[in-house]
Amino acid sequence: MSALKSEILNRLSTARLPSLPHVLLRLMAMCQKDNTTISDLAGLIEQDPAMTHKILQVASSPAYRHLGQQNKLEQSLITLGTHLVRMVVINESVFQNFNNLPAFQHQDLRFFWLHSLKTAIIARKAAWYMGLSNIDEAYLAGLMHDIGRLALLAVVPDLYQDLFTLPDTSGLCEKEYETLGIDHAEAGAALIRQWDFGTAFAESVAHHHSTLAPQALPDNLARLIHMSNRLAECAPDDPAIETIARHYQFPIPITIQIVAETHRDADESAAYLGLDISDLGTLQEGVVQQPPPFPVQQQINLELSSLIQASELGRFFLGHKTETDLQDAALKAASALFSLNSAVLLWQEGTPGQYKVIAINKTVEQLKGHPVAAVSPGWIAESFTHMLPAFIPGLDDLSLTPEKNMARLLGGTSWLLLPLAGNGECPGLIFASVSPTQLEALREDKYRLIYFGRQFISAWNHLLDVKKTIDNKVALAEEKHRRISQEMAHEVNTPLAVIRNYLFVLNKQVDEHSQEKKVISILNEEVVRLGKLINEMSDPAYSKKAQSGRTDIKALVQDVIALFHETRFIPDNLQIITHASSALPEKMLVRSPENLLRQVLVNLIKNAVEAMPGGGSIMITHKGLVEQENTTYYALSIRDTGPGIPETILKNGFQPTTITTITEGKDHQGLGLRTVYSLINQIEAQIDCQSGAGGTVFNLLIPAHTAEEVRP
Repeated sequence: MSALKSEILNRLSTARLPSLPHVLLRLMAMCQKDNTTISDLAGLIEQDPAMTHKILQVASSPAYRHLGQQNKLEQSLITLGTHLVRMVVINESVFQNFNNLPAFQHQDLRFFWLHSLKTAIIARKAAWYMGLSNIDEAYLAGLMHDIGRLALLAVVPDLYQDLFTLPDTSGLCEKEYETLGIDHAEAGAALIRQWDFGTAFAESVAHHHSTLAPQALPDNLARLIHMSNRLAECAPDDPAIETIARHYQFPIPITIQIVAETHRDADESAAYLGLDISDLGTLQEGVVQQPPPFPVQQQINLELSSLIQASELGRFFLGHKTETDLQDAALKAASALFSLNSAVLLWQEGTPGQYKVIAINKTVEQLKGHPVAAVSPGWIAESFTHMLPAFIPGLDDLSLTPEKNMARLLGGTSWLLLPLAGNGECPGLIFASVSPTQLEALREDKYRLIYFGRQFISAWNHLLDVKKTIDNKVALAEEKHRRISQEMAHEVNTPLAVIRNYLFVLNKQVDEHSQEKKVISILNEEVVRLGKLINEMSDPAYSKKAQSGRTDIKALVQDVIALFHETRFIPDNLQIITHASSALPEKMLVRSPENLLRQVLVNLIKNAVEAMPGGGSIMITHKGLVEQENTTYYALSIRDTGPGIPETILKNGFQPTTITTITEGKDHQGLGLRTVYSLINQIEAQIDCQSGAGGTVFNLLIPAHTAEEVRP
């Protein structure tokens, strides 16, 4: 294989040549079913706005105007009939998809399309006569048998432009081989295989200029397209028709009739497509003709095509729910749609002119997080300012060193700047390397780039609006919660005040040194603490606040243990043991409010007690000060000899989503642990849980005051 042929085949496999829309392929499959209804066809066709418009346009043409204006798709389908509908859909799909590629804008394609239409019509009529099962496939194969010519014109326009003007004969194939090492039949078959249309379809394209005898061709479809291609060049009175019919063992009268009908039908199909062939009889094929002077219409067609594609893109963008996902999606979509090689997404960092690489698509990982300054008169600054794509043909065209360095890292020989812009804003820009051929194609098709940016901005603003709406709803919910909580706190504080008054009266009536005096004191402290908790929890922002304070942790532990003993919550078969190194001072201050830290200790000890109904022990160990991540903590551990937390729950870690289901013993739900986790976060402490068959240990790290901080 020659190097040029290899390069052409590679370009065919990687170039952004249009494939046929899914509506066409599904329509052909649907029409093979006997139970397909007009409603089924309408439901499929209306998925493609351009196709729907074409059906309505044809149904309202002068040929059908006597049947009344057709404003609805189903009415139009009934008017035209499924046969004509299928022809319109196939023709429109192929014609519009390939006719507006930038490489074709300076070619008169009318001879090409007229020959393709005639071949398709002959193939369909002959397939019907032969009794073949899928006559639509025969029509589509005939319409696309020369698609290799358009493919070669798209991927090697400089080399193929002169060859494209030559008549489509076997002599053309020889010249193509001499120049390119490949002919349009082989190129077209490669494209068909890439689209996965099936072996028979590809073989019919590959052999349409074959010199083999008809019986030596692969199958009926290949023989049919081979014959139709030759008959398409014959005038109705051409004596060659009989020769061709005998060669393919096809009835001569039927062949003559098919050719005559084809010329009439081809004119009608061309009219539906908007293909003006009225002056082709005065022109000579093989002589370069300037395309009809319709630059405004061509521009409208390009913009319309871009808009249709952009609407699909908009739906894709709207499917992403976070800013990061949407940014990544923009880079991936651009890379796929525009055949970008290495590419990065630059995003504005708040300060005008300052950007950062936040996403990459290939082999430029080292650029992630890289800052970029948009300096005028650089390309990046210009593209951001004017919100328009920029096309950089070579490294010498870059005058700023940072832009050159980025281009070198991206690789390639030419580059594209694609701003994500619309509605007067441009928060991001894609900097990508592309091939020189693709750069020129994108320059000609800049509408797609512009609409891409607009669709992204639309989705981006929609996402921000959704987030704002959610934030507003959360704020309203928090306000409602705060109001209800305050009302509840007010109601609860009333009976608490009554209880405190009774405790005050009782305290006056008991002996100063009695056991009851101590119990009343503990109850009063707990009622006061309960009141504080209720008041604090009535503020929905409370859990988000960083809590600080000045608490003696050693004294607090002793108070909590005393509380459990005094209230007789500790059974006789369970003991609480405390241990502290003699090196520790008597007083250890931590940065936590006493009431919150007390609640943590109460919940952990209470859960441990409930986990050991048969008895056991709880060891509370003061480990002293530790340094971690430039912060001084006080280390405290609480260990029990219970059955432990089940492994299925413990493996998920000490997280708020799992704490509510932690179970230490039979019939014990450990619900206090959820509160522990919330409180630990509030006081900016840390907690670690280790559990097994021998018991559970909770290790706490509580922010501590150092000696210098507590010195008078």
